[in-house]
Amino acid sequence: MESSNNEIKLDLKRKPRWFMIFFIGIWLVTWGAIIITIGYGLSNNPKKADTLLFSVFILLLLFGLLAIDILLWLVRGKESIEITNDNFIIKRMGSLLKLKRSYPIREINGFSVSDGNNVSFWAKSYGLAGGQIRFDVKGKTKFIGQTLTKAEAQEYVNELNALLSSRKQK
Repeated sequence: MESSNNEIKLDLKRKPRWFMIFFIGIWLVTWGAIIITIGYGLSNNPKKADTLLFSVFILLLLFGLLAIDILLWLVRGKESIEITNDNFIIKRMGSLLKLKRSYPIREINGFSVSDGNNVSFWAKSYGLAGGQIRFDVKGKTKFIGQTLTKAEAQEYVNELNALLSSRKQK
């Protein structure tokens, strides 16, 4: 945890899920072969290129980019948390899409360790949702810390609650 000028930063690094990394890697190799085959066919015989084939090609390309993004998140992803005087900011780093969510400190009701049954198996497996730390903001429950253990989550919860109460008192 880093602290400077009324701003606190905390990084929650993901632990790799090797089965999913292997599965998505194999999928991407297959995807690459299909894209190369279709691209080669389109470039060698453009007369056979119709709207449907071109649409399938573009759709496959988009699915592949999504898979690459998920693979990067699974391998090198981390959630970077910044706490300023007014905001609790979560940045999802390490993938193609860098998502940033910001919540006003005053609207967060506190942090707790999640019971673990907060999202579907598939969303959790691909690293798309869920987490071990939960907090409520504006009537909705949010989660962070996808691959933390319960003990690690409890340590972070204690730190975050202490920081939250000190920020709310200001």
